[in-house]
Amino acid sequence: MDLFKLGGKKALVVGGGLGIGRATARLLSGAGASVAVLDMDPARAETVSAELRASGGIACAVSEDVSLAEGAEAAVSKAAAGLGGLDILVNIVGRNSVTEGVADVKPEQFELLLSRNLRHHLYTSGAFARRQRAEKIGGAVVMVASIAGILSAPGAGPYGATKAALISLTKTMAVEWAPLGIRVNSVAPGITWTDRNQWGQDIQDRAKRTIPMGRIGHQDEIARAALFLASDMASYITGQILVADGGMTIIAAYDGA
Repeated sequence: MDLFKLGGKKALVVGGGLGIGRATARLLSGAGASVAVLDMDPARAETVSAELRASGGIACAVSEDVSLAEGAEAAVSKAAAGLGGLDILVNIVGRNSVTEGVADVKPEQFELLLSRNLRHHLYTSGAFARRQRAEKIGGAVVMVASIAGILSAPGAGPYGATKAALISLTKTMAVEWAPLGIRVNSVAPGITWTDRNQWGQDIQDRAKRTIPMGRIGHQDEIARAALFLASDMASYITGQILVADGGMTIIAAYDGA
């Protein structure tokens, strides 16, 4: 873990109370970073931060609704106050709640997806960048997109659209904030086991047939990709989408036609 050179770094993990976020908070702490664990559920945030402290790390809990601009601003301020500064922002939050085709998606469903998958990335990243600019220090932002934003997403079209927008936002923020010394990248997971996503046997069987590596990914594997992008191991990488999908997006093969 010394390779990642996170000793003395301070990181805010949005969505750190569960799943990929919790796994990422653990890895960042294990690599030497102080970690602010943010979750809308205060109990989850405190549980994970207490776990990190019990393992010898420095951690604090933050609970704010970052789908609101003022909540995101408060989250960054509280994390910086709790840790004595910030160097890294990792925003994990994202979820699909729609299975209808695009023609049948209700406006309120789409608004919820925008809040869950896009707005908070803009708000938290913007608050982080403004703070770093004011303090005249650089940093790293890592967000979680999805292969649904790269491929077509039948049955999950609005979700895919929010993730595609996040990919575009990643690239734009990377260009705008490079002069500030802030790197911005995203991880794009494929089908992944998480605390929330417990896949049935039918999906597992399909994964064996359609994913070159023959299995579903695990939340710890996505967290490792986030750790890499947040660290100095990725010091010359910005504006990139690191796909972690077991090869799912490259399965289409040239047929010689």
